[in-house]
Amino acid sequence: MLGINNYTAFVIGTVLTAIVPGANTYRVLEGAYQRGLKGGVAASAGVVTADIVFMAAAAVGLGALVRIHPGLFVALLLGGSAYFAKLGWGILTSRIQVRTAENTSDIHVLGSVPSAGKIAKDAFLTCIANFKAIFFYGLFLPGFIDTGYTRPWIPLLVLCLTCLAVLIVYYTALCLIGVRLFTSELGLKFFRYATIVFGVFVLILAAGMAYEAAVMVMQRGS
Repeated sequence: MLGINNYTAFVIGTVLTAIVPGANTYRVLEGAYQRGLKGGVAASAGVVTADIVFMAAAAVGLGALVRIHPGLFVALLLGGSAYFAKLGWGILTSRIQVRTAENTSDIHVLGSVPSAGKIAKDAFLTCIANFKAIFFYGLFLPGFIDTGYTRPWIPLLVLCLTCLAVLIVYYTALCLIGVRLFTSELGLKFFRYATIVFGVFVLILAAGMAYEAAVMVMQRGS
């Protein structure tokens, strides 16, 4: 189908990758937590913008470049590890106070209410350093393109548009769920505990990325 190997499997893989809780999901929920629907939309815009950057990278052959130059992949792993270590530590050490108002747009972190622009920027930076996104667009997506197809840009375009459609639907639903969740005391309490769990998860992810980079360096040296 248009130079795509097993489109159904790609769609299933894309949906599963999107809905597995991770840094991007947390950022969108955090945006809804801080500024209601406006914050959720801003975070979603940042995440989707980062995904578009990855799609552009896939178009110029990032996956092939990474396979040819493993050192580049090691650099990406180390950069992502450093970013996530900083992010996880910041999450665990920050003291968050919450105020719930009747209007969901007034839900925010007292004393530190970020603008929609900052929420979008933080979400973008989190996604651009996300190992899951690097793997998906650098290695997973190119694997579904028929290398013998005469116009490879067509299957790439179809796959990228499919990714965008899945992401927009998922993050829209996540924003609406987040805004509704944070109007209740139970929802706010859940997010406070989830934030701690996520901070620990991010530190583990950072350690895992650093370990993977170290293994690759040792394998190249042996």
